[in-house]
Amino acid sequence: MTGLYADGDHIYISSRAQNRIFRYSLPGIQGRTSSTAFGSGSRTLDIAGGSDGIIWTASQNADMPLRGYDSSSRQVSYIDPSLVQSPAGVAVDDEGFLWVSESGSARLLRINVSQ
Repeated sequence: MTGLYADGDHIYISSRAQNRIFRYSLPGIQGRTSSTAFGSGSRTLDIAGGSDGIIWTASQNADMPLRGYDSSSRQVSYIDPSLVQSPAGVAVDDEGFLWVSESGSARLLRINVSQ
């Protein structure tokens, strides 16, 4: 597991080893059989969600390292890779800004992702 996000009805767990994000319904998780694949990406590193319902994933995918998904696993947004090349961690603050740390640099980015 590399990341964890909960929204009240579901918990999302990113797995770098399985290259997936799994969604479990709450309450009463009874095991992996109750999970469904959610999103995709290359070597997922972290996951975060905000009040707007978009779930952000950071990955080692050079073409699109930061992607935003809706609760139906559809990609609805992304951050241009020219802005962030190697994200390591993501978080969304109470104001809806996406915070991204980059591996190999001392940068911490605050990105306005409001639509």
